Parts: sequence; C-alpha cells; structure tokens
Amino acid sequence: MPTHTRFMLPVSCAVLVLITQSAVSQEQKKEYVSTAERNVLVEQALPGVDGKIVSINHYTMPSEWVGGKHYHSGPTYVYVLKGTFTVEEEGKPAQTFQAGELYVEPVGNPMKAFNKSADEPFELLVFQVQNEGEPLMYQAE
Repeated sequence: MPTHTRFMLPVSCAVLVLITQSAVSQEQKKEYVSTAERNVLVEQALPGVDGKIVSINHYTMPSEWVGGKHYHSGPTYVYVLKGTFTVEEEGKPAQTFQAGELYVEPVGNPMKAFNKSADEPFELLVFQVQNEGEPLMYQAE
C-alpha cells in the first residue's frame, strides 16, 4: 500500500468523527427562552466584527421568580438596575448582586437565576455578543 494511502485513511476517519460529533452536539442544543418580561433594546450586527450580533435587553422578573438552567454561547454582562439578582453557577456557591452591580457570566457555564424577594421585582440590563443565527441562551441539563 503506498504511503499516502496509509496516511489518508486515518485522516479521513478522524475528519468524519469530528464532523459527526459536531453535528450531534449541534442537534442536542435547545434554545432557552426565559419566562421573564423581555424588552429588546438592540439586536443587530456588531459593527466591524463579521458574523457577530450584539444584543441589549431589559428584563423584569417578578417577585419569587425562578429561571431555568441555561448557558450563553458568547460574552454576557448583566447590570442590575433594580432589586436583588441571585445566580447559581455550576460548581460555585450562589452569588447575589444589588442594583448598580455588574455580573459577568462565564461563556458556556450553566447557571440559574432567581428573584428571592417575596415582594419586589428586579430589573436587569443584559449585554451579549453572540454568533449570527444563534439564540441568546441554550437550555442546560
């Protein structure tokens, strides 16, 4: 068997495995849609960066609101406008943020958000950069 043929067969198999794994992982991703009230302020192409979208959203969560477990595929910055925002990231203790504080979400790390107040909603301003054609958030197990 010629040398180039012996080399091409393993390389072809490796490429096929990578393509298959990529397709399977993309099929398993499901969009997460928050139950919070969302007001889209900006959702447009990020100037000067091909294939990226910038989203700026204002969210209002009622008292005792509990979000679903999800993750973001791009950089996400959460500024607390009003109330108290509690977040649980996988592998970390719960964190609480007050009005005027910024929470930087780690890319791809599952998290869950809460409004633990029994009588006060909270409001957030969320800035996110994502790939064009992708949702803001994905469901996490």
